[in-house]
Amino acid sequence: MIPTVAPVPGKLLSLFVRFSLLVGLAGLLLVGSAPFAQSQETEPRSRTPSRLVSPIDEHALVTLKGNVRQDLAASPDLGPVEDGMQ
Repeated sequence: MIPTVAPVPGKLLSLFVRFSLLVGLAGLLLVGSAPFAQSQETEPRSRTPSRLVSPIDEHALVTLKGNVRQDLAASPDLGPVEDGMQ
């Protein structure tokens, strides 16, 4: 039979302290990098200038052909729905 040796309480505590420090350090690195990740997202994604040269006129809209599936275009409109319906 192989004799088993119980871990020495001092060594077990030392392992626990090392593990706790490692987890704490990893947490600080993750939390500390959050402001940098957020600042990159707030910058504009594209530096291309806007191609719109004048405001959009909502009264001069154009309906494009082929933008509605045929099976949906042929179905009857059932009218307004209740306010609570999602």
